[in-house]
Amino acid sequence: MCLLVLYWIADVKHWARWAGILTLVGSNALLAYMLAYVAYFTPALFRLTADGTEGWHGVMRSLLFAALVLITTIVLTRLKFRLQV
Repeated sequence: MCLLVLYWIADVKHWARWAGILTLVGSNALLAYMLAYVAYFTPALFRLTADGTEGWHGVMRSLLFAALVLITTIVLTRLKFRLQV
């Protein structure tokens, strides 16, 4: 359902300006993917433990982590740091 709504907004109505910031992440998706793994394998750095990951608290932590990865990817992409295969 969400994909259908996003398709309607971006492709049918041509309202794509809101997604402009995500193009930086999409152009360097491998970096975003690897940043999540670096954070996962260094839990002491990001305090990724099983405590408090249930319910709304867990949802908020997940959203915060996703935002952190996105912001870090955007900053590193603007600094010309790219990962390529």
